Amino acid sequence: MARPIRNCERIKTVRVKKPGNVIYVYEKKVIYDPEKKYDKILSSRLLGKILPGSDELVPTRPKRSSRSQATTTVSDLLAQPDAKISRCHTGMLEILSFVGKTTGIDSDLSAAVSSAECNEPRAAELTVQRLLSLVRYWIGTDGRPVNGVGDWQKLHILPAELSEYTCHELFEYAGSTEHLVQMYGKLRSARLGSCDCVAFDSTTRSTYSLYTSHPEARFNPGMNKSHDGLACKKFLVLYSLESGQPLSFEEQPGNIPDVISIVNCIRNVKWLDLIKPTVVTDNGFYSESNLIEFLNSNMKFMMRISVSDGSWIREIIDQNLSRLLHPDSILDSAASERGIKISLTRKFSGKWVYNTAQHRRGESYTIERRLYLHLFYEPAQKAEDEKNLTRNLMELKHDIESGMYPMLTLAAQRWAARVFSLPKKVAGKRSGTLRRLSWKEGVMEKALKYCGVFAIITNNARFSPEDALRTYRKRNRLETFFARDKGHCDGMNERVHDRDSGRGRLFVQIVTLGYLEFLYGKLRDIRDKINRSLASGELNAAEIKLHRSLRTWLDNNTLHQILLWFDCVDTIRFVRTDTEQYKRLTSCITTETTKRDRLFLHLLGMKVEDWPENDGKF
Repeated sequence: MARPIRNCERIKTVRVKKPGNVIYVYEKKVIYDPEKKYDKILSSRLLGKILPGSDELVPTRPKRSSRSQATTTVSDLLAQPDAKISRCHTGMLEILSFVGKTTGIDSDLSAAVSSAECNEPRAAELTVQRLLSLVRYWIGTDGRPVNGVGDWQKLHILPAELSEYTCHELFEYAGSTEHLVQMYGKLRSARLGSCDCVAFDSTTRSTYSLYTSHPEARFNPGMNKSHDGLACKKFLVLYSLESGQPLSFEEQPGNIPDVISIVNCIRNVKWLDLIKPTVVTDNGFYSESNLIEFLNSNMKFMMRISVSDGSWIREIIDQNLSRLLHPDSILDSAASERGIKISLTRKFSGKWVYNTAQHRRGESYTIERRLYLHLFYEPAQKAEDEKNLTRNLMELKHDIESGMYPMLTLAAQRWAARVFSLPKKVAGKRSGTLRRLSWKEGVMEKALKYCGVFAIITNNARFSPEDALRTYRKRNRLETFFARDKGHCDGMNERVHDRDSGRGRLFVQIVTLGYLEFLYGKLRDIRDKINRSLASGELNAAEIKLHRSLRTWLDNNTLHQILLWFDCVDTIRFVRTDTEQYKRLTSCITTETTKRDRLFLHLLGMKVEDWPENDGKF
């Protein structure tokens, strides 16, 4: 017979089994609800718990009232110094952390430092964190000096804490640890894979170290574009044309000629174990001695050669000018570029540098090699070159007629003697004015004939005119980036005390350039993706508006301005330390981002919350 239903309150004991086989015993006051047909809980009180393997009821601490709990929490937060409430800028640093992991720069740097400090793993880990912190500081501040790192990291959480003294210690360590520098370059070249073409660039920098009393602070004199009268040193960098990433660098005194720079470049390429790369040099590196160095080393090369670099190049242009202007030489559908490939054999003479069984040092030799000359003609550039040449010659003519011949440079005087029929009183450098200066017959027509024509010389037979032009333009784009970034990181005037510190500073700048080149390439890819998405016709009106807004924003802002835009994303952390229960509990609040920002991060390759990863539109 069932128990009669009583509409009155009663007390029952309930056991609840929790994870870990702990049983909690509750005393509950219940009353039967005839409509819902089950007991309704009026109140509940925890009596205690029964531990595993025991039948004894252990009483628990009674729960404090909400009023006393709130009062205690406030007092504890004010009294305990370990309670932490912090705010930091995280948007830009998350992007830089993503770049470091995606490019493998962080991993390669860690491996290189660990290889150099194999006996001190803790010191190696701290060094890596400090180097990465300095890289992020330089990118985030657009290359500010290191004396401001203390204030900047107050709201930017870096992998390791930095100070001005710590930065200078890093420079000295990296500059004096050659194993770190060389292994980093080798690891980067191995990660980037095939490097068919390697760009070689150089620049000359000033240094203030000439004015210090340190015995190793003397740098050889040289000449740079600033003409600031300071001591100089040459900075050589090897780039991968496929990825745009810097591979290796070399530091030389400022008075070292270019041919020695080429020799060191060849040695660096061989150390990196690249498989038969083609070294694409700067525009001003063509000379017969540089060609001989590449040929003797069996190294593939590509150089730009101008009409003024020798009579033989002018003879070849004269012989093939009609072929260059033929319609068969057109490279694109717009007929804006023409190019032909010429195979030739040239003899080079030099002197042996080393003693061998076949020859002695200083003896002359003659070698014969097959080269490939690519001639190009651009009609649009021809009009610009003719305009510049005519304007320069007319200005030179006006200066001579005004009696300024003695004040001209030696090069300008030689150029004037080739173009104009100079009277004896002018050639004798006696001051005076001329009513009229006559032109030499046929010189102007001959100079205008080569306008719009340029050449690329190489010993790599696989290049067609289209491939040679595309490769060299890619190299010129890297040269533009290098010209802009070589002054980055406060690098044009180095404030160091010795050569080791300067070399270490250059190494950190090379790591920084790896981040920057990746971001520049990503910005170009994002623009291309946006243009393809807009041209596909698969976007709706709202998406078209969003993509156009992002493209306009990218076109009107530099890379540093874009990073600063994301630097406003903050993260606020609350660490609860009032009780033992909440001692390790951390709450985070991150500020919101706009839909345009999330689209940019998605196209950059970062994981964005609440965004379709495989929408098929990008």
